[in-house]
Amino acid sequence: VAQDGYGLVVTAEALPSERDQNFRLQTEDGRAFVLKIANGEEDRSFLDAQNQVMAKLRERKVAYCPQLIQTQSGADFFEVDANGSIYAGRLITWMSGEVLANCQWQGPELLRHLGVCVAEVDGALQGFDHAAMHRGDFPWDLRNASAVIDLHLDQVDDSRTRHQIERIRANLAEYVEPRMPLLKQSVIHNDANDHNVIVQCSAINRQQVAGLIDFGDMVHSYTICGLAIAVAYAMLDKTDPLQAATHIVE
Repeated sequence: VAQDGYGLVVTAEALPSERDQNFRLQTEDGRAFVLKIANGEEDRSFLDAQNQVMAKLRERKVAYCPQLIQTQSGADFFEVDANGSIYAGRLITWMSGEVLANCQWQGPELLRHLGVCVAEVDGALQGFDHAAMHRGDFPWDLRNASAVIDLHLDQVDDSRTRHQIERIRANLAEYVEPRMPLLKQSVIHNDANDHNVIVQCSAINRQQVAGLIDFGDMVHSYTICGLAIAVAYAMLDKTDPLQAATHIVE
């Protein structure tokens, strides 16, 4: 596929993915790319929306996200015929570095830079819209948090955990949901989890966020949710989780 579609002679290494098939491609001269083959149920219009997002970020000179590479014929997609089904594929640039989840030391400056990264990406998407980004009952859209809790609460067997979730659900209903209509809305990256944040580290005290990857959970939602998701993941396993959150918000 790489040779036929892009004129690239490469070796390929499989990458993990929740829904798609991804491969890291390496050329003999050291260049690297990601070949992404979408699962058969993925809406092509949503893939097109992701491509438009990458183009918008490039236009606005945001360096924190990968870029789409067109085929030799100038197309955004290639197609793979496997077992009688057609799958859409794309080639994007590789972002070098380490995922945040593998960084044992996550200092204040790194967390502040994560906040900068999320803000620049989501900020650059202000004014951008696409019908496929309005995803209805999409469970990873935080506006649907109450519905997700209600759907899955009976699966929580531990009484202490269940009680905590019930308190959160009550707080959400009383204090948060009445104010949600007042919040600004826009297209957001929506998935700055610690496996989607790429970090470059020249020394233990010199870490910086190189970028965000994976546009598969993008959605038109409350703008602040992009920050909330980054904070939630960065707080995991921290001795002082609120302090970690503060650095990102700063």
